[in-house]
Amino acid sequence: MVVVIPITSSVSAGSDISLPAGIKLVEIGAAYRITMSDASVAGTCTALTVADPGTASPAAGEISLYNTSTVRCGDDLTTRDILVIVGVAPGEVQGYGDRR
Repeated sequence: MVVVIPITSSVSAGSDISLPAGIKLVEIGAAYRITMSDASVAGTCTALTVADPGTASPAAGEISLYNTSTVRCGDDLTTRDILVIVGVAPGEVQGYGDRR
C-alpha cells in the first residue's frame, strides 16, 4: 500500500503524524520525503531510513511507525513537504506477488 501524507502545518521532529483516516499500517517498507520548490530553492526527494517500529524519537533522516495509525519523522517538516510511505496494511501478505 502506498500512503501519501501532505504536511498541512509545520511538524517538529519526533511529533505524531497521523495517517489519513481509515488507513492503518503494520510495517513501513520504504518512505520518502518530497520537499516542493518555493521558487527560490529547487525541490528535493529524499529516501528516509526506516527506524524500528515504536521508536519514539527517530534520528534525523529516519521515520518510524509509532503505532498502526501514526508515524514519527526525525526531521522538522514544513508545508512544502509530502511524505510518501510504502507499507503493509493489516491483512496484506508481505511479498505476495513478488517475482522470484
